[in-house]
Amino acid sequence: MDLILHTRAIHKLRPNTEWTLDENNGLVFITPDIKNPTEAEITQAIKEIKSADEQAEADKLAAKQSAQAKLAALGLTADEIAALGN
Repeated sequence: MDLILHTRAIHKLRPNTEWTLDENNGLVFITPDIKNPTEAEITQAIKEIKSADEQAEADKLAAKQSAQAKLAALGLTADEIAALGN
């Protein structure tokens, strides 16, 4: 289990709550009257988080490529463009 993804999923499903893991790695909410998310809910949230992360990475790459193309159109060489990235 990826603990970071699992944590992000719980925060996505139950925002603005406080919780901890007990000695058996069971989810225990400190915030009163909060229902534990099901494994199905957590699995779905993890899928959504992974998808959003992949999209954000693709968007970042596309923006970088667009910026490089614009700089090249302005007449910068590949070496000059690469130097800007460092």
